[in-house]
Amino acid sequence: MQPSRTATPLSERRLAFALLLGAVMCLGMGQTVTFAILPPIGRELGLSERQVGGIFSISALLWVLLSPFWGRLSDRWGRKPVILIGMAGYIVSTTAFTGAISFGLAGGASLGIVYVLMVATRSIYGAIGPGVRVASQAYIVDRTSVADRTVAIAGMSAAFGLGNVLGPGLGSAISVFGLLAPLWAIVVLVTLVAIATILFLPEKSAPGSASTTRRLPVRDKRVRPFLFYGITASFAVATPMQASAFYFIDVLGLSIDSAAQFVGVGLSGAAMAALFSQLVLVQRFRLPPWFMMLAGAALISVAQLAMAASSSFGPMVFGLMLNGLGAGMAMPGFTAGASLAVTASEQGAVAGMTGAVGAAGFSIVPFVNFTLYAYAPELPFLFDAVLMAGMMAFVALNPTLRRSGRDLPPPETTDTASTGPDGT
Repeated sequence: MQPSRTATPLSERRLAFALLLGAVMCLGMGQTVTFAILPPIGRELGLSERQVGGIFSISALLWVLLSPFWGRLSDRWGRKPVILIGMAGYIVSTTAFTGAISFGLAGGASLGIVYVLMVATRSIYGAIGPGVRVASQAYIVDRTSVADRTVAIAGMSAAFGLGNVLGPGLGSAISVFGLLAPLWAIVVLVTLVAIATILFLPEKSAPGSASTTRRLPVRDKRVRPFLFYGITASFAVATPMQASAFYFIDVLGLSIDSAAQFVGVGLSGAAMAALFSQLVLVQRFRLPPWFMMLAGAALISVAQLAMAASSSFGPMVFGLMLNGLGAGMAMPGFTAGASLAVTASEQGAVAGMTGAVGAAGFSIVPFVNFTLYAYAPELPFLFDAVLMAGMMAFVALNPTLRRSGRDLPPPETTDTASTGPDGT
């Protein structure tokens, strides 16, 4: 899918990008709401920390395994069909997942059966949901110049981050109708965005074929360093998101009900800090991928040390915000770097691979850091701090990473300079 230089109406491109960013934002809202309410619900049902983490990790593992498939499929079928399939997967998964929780809270079955249902229904999202992120990224990259690609990818990450910010607020406002009401609200929002996408997202080009699209192996030297950095950074970023609710209960001494509210505040602060990185620092200063990866690793390392030393709410939230600031640079930094390293015909494939490693950390955390948590709550944060200090050295020493984005051309100055293969 080699981009052409055909002009396209600016309003049409803006509508297309707005629809995709809206879809990604809704997914971000759903993630934050789920992270905030599932640990307290798990305690209410009688699930252990590892069991709750297992729900996230199994879904994330499927995301890791199948993201490359959806990326390649978007190269073959086109971006729009894969985006819509991913939205449908999210709607079905979240509807069934929320229903399973309701069933369990009502005492409709044994804890074992309810847990299997929760894992199975959340896994639908892990298997099909990647289509939204990877195909949306590829759609935007198809229609963005090389000089503007880092900014565009950071903008998509910012949309997801904005959803992270809005999620807890929506959850607090709607939770007066019930603990699970926020999840039902996200299902409605994604359904509305899916309908708008069907009606208004332009994609007029014919799908690709096996002869015009390329399979991108993990061992490809152009992307391998970015993937290694990405899986390590995603692991470190995932730890506070998954463990902070338990930390608030066990270390800060909050009740189960209070923990859901306070962790929402902390995660919102982290998401707002990530937004500042992506919407202000990256957009204003047009930071190159190498710098974003280096600065992101440093910030995450310091943040995790701060969280390990926290014994009160204020320092813990500060650590979460600093972690979000670093994540806002690290994650789009490695994603943009990998995108810049490959050709136009490989953008769907590389989007799938970066989406996979971005989710990989979420699948590993319960097996590694929740095991460390059982020994001492601060150990996972100390472990992550050491990992990200290592990533600082990796970026500084690896020639592929330290060159990423140093020789970009100047940004495009016209509205129609970057268009997709269909002129949109």
